[in-house]
Amino acid sequence: MIFVWLGLLTTAVSLGLLLVAHAGGWRWLQWVTKPLASTGFLVVALGLGALDSSYGMLVLLALAFCWMGDLLLIPAGHKRTFVAGLGVFLLGHVVLIAAFITSGTSLPWLGGATLFMAAVALVTGRWLVPHAPSKLRPVVWLYICLIGLMVASAIGATMGGGPPVASAGAAVFAVSDIAVARHRFVSPSIMNKLWGLPLYYLGVLLIAWSVAS
Repeated sequence: MIFVWLGLLTTAVSLGLLLVAHAGGWRWLQWVTKPLASTGFLVVALGLGALDSSYGMLVLLALAFCWMGDLLLIPAGHKRTFVAGLGVFLLGHVVLIAAFITSGTSLPWLGGATLFMAAVALVTGRWLVPHAPSKLRPVVWLYICLIGLMVASAIGATMGGGPPVASAGAAVFAVSDIAVARHRFVSPSIMNKLWGLPLYYLGVLLIAWSVAS
């Protein structure tokens, strides 16, 4: 468990410093602390035995995509790196969907959760997409739909006997993405970072923790 606690401590301390870096506008500190914060959730997953099961390996792969996406989202005002980061996170969500569905799922719950998340995605998309550049709107719609399906598949997996932390983490992860979208497309503000980043790391850590259940 020493690696688990080391990972948690690394993420917690680095996240605190990352928030300070955003508040102070210290770009160099963001480049130091964000990779460290994201490395922490990889260490947690490995420490909990991610390599001991096919589910754990899929989750670890998805978390690795998140790690890469986090780095690509550090540069401010760079459209290409933002789009690349969005694409990497899309891959991460696809892998998480595969992990949740193949781990055993309740089809009735998966169907019901998918319908519910489709409604949430529609409302979210109608609010957000008009603020995005026209060329990015199809990608933003795809991202919204995929993260909704990721949450639905996590709920289906939990109700099929899987770990509750998976669906909790997926839901928190999805909520944190609202802060990213709001900051990028609607209203840039340090407040988006102050609530979005803690929720993101909490969500990802909960998903990482699910490999132990």
